[in-house]
Amino acid sequence: MRRQCDTVLRLSRIDRLPDPVSSPELFGALCEGMSAQRGRPVRFRLVPFPAGTASGLWLATDERDLVVVEECTDPDHQLLILAHEFGHMVRGHSGHRFDGAAVAARLPPGAADLRDTIATVAARTHLGEQEEREAEAFGLLLSTRCRAALRTRGGRRDVVGGRIGMSLGYRGRPG
Repeated sequence: MRRQCDTVLRLSRIDRLPDPVSSPELFGALCEGMSAQRGRPVRFRLVPFPAGTASGLWLATDERDLVVVEECTDPDHQLLILAHEFGHMVRGHSGHRFDGAAVAARLPPGAADLRDTIATVAARTHLGEQEEREAEAFGLLLSTRCRAALRTRGGRRDVVGGRIGMSLGYRGRPG
């Protein structure tokens, strides 16, 4: 698992990103690394998930992989979610496949159809316990190695407060 993490980091070339880096820049670089490793495009999208469902989702299409990450949480948590979904990829787990994924992958950010797709798939997500443990272990390893890049110049973000808010159902400030 460490070698797989090292490969993603090496291919992502995050050492060449500005310091500190914005979360979209870091996530984009990590997706480029996963794209190189998988030999197909890997993209991410930030979208609000319905309360009481998942906070991340990997949608596999014939042409690409789309990782959808909860928009209404802090960047550190988003990084962990993205890395967790990458864990499913590198460990050879099955992504969620369905006809609407190819269309949803091409929609502009915030498109209602993508939100509907996520609500449908997230509500039905039940992976095996072993697969979830493997993905979580990889996610923790990768996100820990990348987290320093997300530190702000003014100090650490309130990660604990953000996670407490998420556990209580706080989805961020309205629009």
